[in-house]
Amino acid sequence: MGKMNGLFEHWFIRSTIGFILYLLGGWSKSLEIMMTFIIVDYISGYLKSIYKKEISSKKAFRGIIKKASCILAVIIGASLDKLIEGTPINVPISLFNIPLSFKELIIFSVIGNEGISIIENLGEMNFPFPLFIKKFFKQLKQQDETDKDNK
Repeated sequence: MGKMNGLFEHWFIRSTIGFILYLLGGWSKSLEIMMTFIIVDYISGYLKSIYKKEISSKKAFRGIIKKASCILAVIIGASLDKLIEGTPINVPISLFNIPLSFKELIIFSVIGNEGISIIENLGEMNFPFPLFIKKFFKQLKQQDETDKDNK
């Protein structure tokens, strides 16, 4: 009976992961990078709280909620992509003349925001970041704020 339970658990875990990947629109390099940034941001925030002696389980829980919300936003983007996939609707969003999906746009936004947060966390621990990286993420942040203002 124990072997059957192990097989069921293995099947259940694989099925759950497969379903989540389906909702996310499949695994991609951009999704991998986004997940990396999410994890690094959470760890850098935790290290900052240790460094500043401000450890708080409430802040940590809010951080997890924020990260889960980012993943939900990607699921929404992937769902929108699936919705318009078989229709004549043309989404006029492109980067370097390459059409972008809603999923990719949301992922790029998350990567930009997480990158800014990582730089801020490490900066508060007196980690010297190269100026060009700071400028890159500041430009992403400014672009994101400009896009929000234009809506």
